[in-house]
Amino acid sequence: MLDFKQLLGVMLKQKRKPLHASLIAEAVIMLVTVLGFGFAMHWSVEGKITTITAAAVIMFLDMIAYAIWAIYQAYRINRSQTWRVIPADSRIFLNANVLTTGMGIFWQWLLSWAMMLVYVLPVSRSLVRTASFKSSIGDFSQTGGQMPGFLLELAVLGFFAAIELTYYWLLVTDLSGALVDHLPVGAKAAKTLKEFIELLLVILFSWISGHVWGNLADAFTQKADSIFMVLGMLIVEQIINCLLAGGAETWIFAKYTESQK
Repeated sequence: MLDFKQLLGVMLKQKRKPLHASLIAEAVIMLVTVLGFGFAMHWSVEGKITTITAAAVIMFLDMIAYAIWAIYQAYRINRSQTWRVIPADSRIFLNANVLTTGMGIFWQWLLSWAMMLVYVLPVSRSLVRTASFKSSIGDFSQTGGQMPGFLLELAVLGFFAAIELTYYWLLVTDLSGALVDHLPVGAKAAKTLKEFIELLLVILFSWISGHVWGNLADAFTQKADSIFMVLGMLIVEQIINCLLAGGAETWIFAKYTESQK
């Protein structure tokens, strides 16, 4: 039987190539876009603003696309007869799959932001020198020392958010499958009903998550002394969400998905 560390290494190795391909494609597309808009608009103020906007749009689209693809791959791995012949406990298998998916999403997001800074920083510096908001530089220089800590907390928050997102999607698909399989319906109707239940569960979980996040953010903002404390409280809330979603999905996976092998 493989232990958690061994299985984690196997899954990380398998998921590394798609991550590299995504980042390389994103870098090429952003480079072509930035140069295209820059030369087409003669690197004017409007052109620089356009390049920053275009690069940001490409980055966010690629981040979203990779997250969707990574979670879909986690879903396929959970149901793959090839993967599931690996001698490992079902709980270890599930959690290794989710953790490596979350790590992939986290690194893709973090490196996308780094790439964005590499492309945009030279443009933004020259833009600041020519734009009308030079007075903001003094304020930024006074608070810039806090930026590493702020970015670190955002990165940690994004890491747990990626894991929570993966757990919840697997929970939605496993739960809908478990519900439909206990209903006396045909195969075609079962597929349609499963998709409908998945949609309802996504809406329900999204509403609950948004409602909880909104209330907590308001409460944290009123009680916290700084943005660092707000982010710290949100990280704790995110960890609790991961434990709840992970516990529910582990139980459903062991009771339903593994029983279908």
